[in-house]
Amino acid sequence: MSNSPRGCFKLGCFGCLAMIILAVLATIMLAFMGQVMGSTVSEPVDVEFSHPLSPDAGPVEAETSGGFGETSSTLEAVPSSDQAQLGTILPMPEAVVAPEPRPGRLVVDLAYGDFKIRRGSPGEGLKVEAKYDASAFELEEVLTEDGDKWTYNVSFGPKNGVFGLLLRSGVKEGDNKITITVPADHPIDLVGEMGVGELEADLGGLWLRQIDLDLGVGEHTLSFAEPTREPMERFAVVGSVGEIKIRDLGNASPRQVYFEHSIGEARLDLSGEWQNDAEVTASFSIGEMRLRLPDDVKIVLSDKKVSIGEITASDLEDRQLEPDAHTLTLAINGSIGELSID
Repeated sequence: MSNSPRGCFKLGCFGCLAMIILAVLATIMLAFMGQVMGSTVSEPVDVEFSHPLSPDAGPVEAETSGGFGETSSTLEAVPSSDQAQLGTILPMPEAVVAPEPRPGRLVVDLAYGDFKIRRGSPGEGLKVEAKYDASAFELEEVLTEDGDKWTYNVSFGPKNGVFGLLLRSGVKEGDNKITITVPADHPIDLVGEMGVGELEADLGGLWLRQIDLDLGVGEHTLSFAEPTREPMERFAVVGSVGEIKIRDLGNASPRQVYFEHSIGEARLDLSGEWQNDAEVTASFSIGEMRLRLPDDVKIVLSDKKVSIGEITASDLEDRQLEPDAHTLTLAINGSIGELSID
C-alpha cells in the first residue's frame, strides 16, 4: 500500500488553502458583478424638476408725503365750497422700486448623454427635463440658497461608473436626453465639466457673468445667437477629443477668452456685436482650428504659430474701421495640424 498523501494533501495544506481562497474570491466577484449589473431590463423614466427664483428682497416703497387717497401735509386745506369747483385732489401713489435679481452659479457634472442648456423666459426660474434609463444612470440636482445668492448643482452619469456600463449591453449615450433651462433675468456663472456626450448650449440673451467649462469626448456647440444682457467677464472652454464649435462669441463680449482643444476640430467664431476690447488666447494640440473674425473690430495678432503644420490667414491690413472700433488681441498656437484665420 502506498504511503503517498491523497486528496488535498497531494498539494499540501497551502495548495488546499489557495483553492479555498480562490473559490471565495470568485464568489465575491460574481456577487459584485451581479450587484453592478443589476437588472438587465431598461427602466426609461421622464422626470422634471423646477425651482422658482425669487429676488433677494421684496419691493421697496419709496418715502412720500402721504399715502394714496390721503391729502399731503404740504398742501393747504381747500374750503369745502371750492371743492365742488376744483374737484377732489389726490396725491401721487407711492413709488415702488423693483428688487434686484439674485446672482447665482449653475454647476454641471454631466456624462454619457445628449445635453442642452437653453434660455428660459423671465421669471421662469430653473428647470431640468430628463429622459433616461434609470437602471443604468442616475440624475441628481439640488438648489442651495444662501442669502442674496444661489447655487444649482446638476449631475448626471452612469451608476457605478464606466465599469458598470461595460457589464451591460445596448446602452448608448444618445438614449439619455437632459435639458437645463436657466432664467434670463438673473446674473449667472456657468461652470463644470462633461465626460462622454454631446452638449448644445444656446446662450444668447442670458445674463452671463462667466463661463468655465471642461468638455470631454464628443461634439459640443456653444452659440450666442443674440447679445447677452451684459458683457461677460470671462469665457473659458477646454476641450478633450472630438469637435467643438463656438458661434457668435462677440455677442457675449467677454473681456477675456481662453479656448483650448486637445484632439479634433475646433471652431472659434468671434463674430457678433462687441461692446468692449478683449484678449483672446486659443490653442490646440492635434487637429484643426478655424477662427472667424468680425469685420468691424481691430485685430492684433500678438502670437500666431503652429509647430508642425500650416497656417492660412486672410489679410487684416486693408480693413476699413471706425475710429472708435474695439480691439481684439489674439494669441493663437497649435502643435500639430492646421490653423485657419479669416
